[in-house]
Amino acid sequence: MKRINKKTKWIITLIFLICLIVILPIKDIIINPSIVGHTIARVFVRGLETNYNCSAFFMDGWNLISIPCLADNTSTESVLYSIEGNYSSIHTYDVNDYSDHWKVYNPDLPSWVVNDLVQINEKQGYWINMKNQSSFYLNGTLIQPNEVPLVIGWNLIGYPANDSKEITSALSTISGSYTLIWLYNATDNKYYYYNASAGNGTLQEMIPYYGYWINMSKNDDLFVI
Repeated sequence: MKRINKKTKWIITLIFLICLIVILPIKDIIINPSIVGHTIARVFVRGLETNYNCSAFFMDGWNLISIPCLADNTSTESVLYSIEGNYSSIHTYDVNDYSDHWKVYNPDLPSWVVNDLVQINEKQGYWINMKNQSSFYLNGTLIQPNEVPLVIGWNLIGYPANDSKEITSALSTISGSYTLIWLYNATDNKYYYYNASAGNGTLQEMIPYYGYWINMSKNDDLFVI
């Protein structure tokens, strides 16, 4: 029997991946372009969508949050409809907008004032200032696996998952690319951190509905699986 050479194996692998794209009911497939010899270093399937009901409880005052599910209508006003009247403002940090990093939406401002936080998505983290504690809910879509792009410096991100995960396992796809990650818990009014360089800290796991400040030493993509 004739043995299959490396070139033929490579062609078979490509055909297999093309079949995955055509057959699987997915939004898209992300293939890491890093290739060693003829071996694909990482293949990431993204976009298996399921209906999901997001729900959380926000404390009065400042909360650092994220919303794991993606709404059909992503406008800020629509996503926060369930807590209408119970918050004074919501803010996010856009690391890619060098002229104006901070974006804000304040429903109490007059109509002629421009709010530049116009949409809310599952990949971003948000500071929200609550007038009083309130329950949040949203009927949306959970996308799993998902990809959160990160760039050098501080990023304010969400964690689009339905379950908590041990910190180093949750961040395994960006191992070596980040130095520090912070979480603020409004319930006990404390910050929690994980120092990747030292391998220690008070933050033990990644938890849905929280926002995270993460300091990147180089550009990378966090794959939330």
